[in-house]
Amino acid sequence: VLSFEARRAMAVIKAGVRRVSPVEPLIEFCDSAGRLLAAGKDIPGAILFFEKVLEYKPDDEAVREALARCYVVAGEKKKALAAFTLLIGLLDFLDLGFP
Repeated sequence: VLSFEARRAMAVIKAGVRRVSPVEPLIEFCDSAGRLLAAGKDIPGAILFFEKVLEYKPDDEAVREALARCYVVAGEKKKALAAFTLLIGLLDFLDLGFP
């Protein structure tokens, strides 16, 4: 269940993304918010913010890993597997020494 605070913050972010340029500061905020929410065990809120970051930064491996871990904690095994698979593909694409 998504917390009221997380829902309200995401509504503000969605409105802000439509109105501001550049959007990078808002996306950085979403990354930070996701990490804070995950640390505070608000996993649904963290997922929401990490997914927003990946809409704008799909190659961000740190966020993709954090999202995958949140899916694991949330019991969303298929989403976790998909996120980890994308992460492995991304790391391979970036040629970081993975086969």
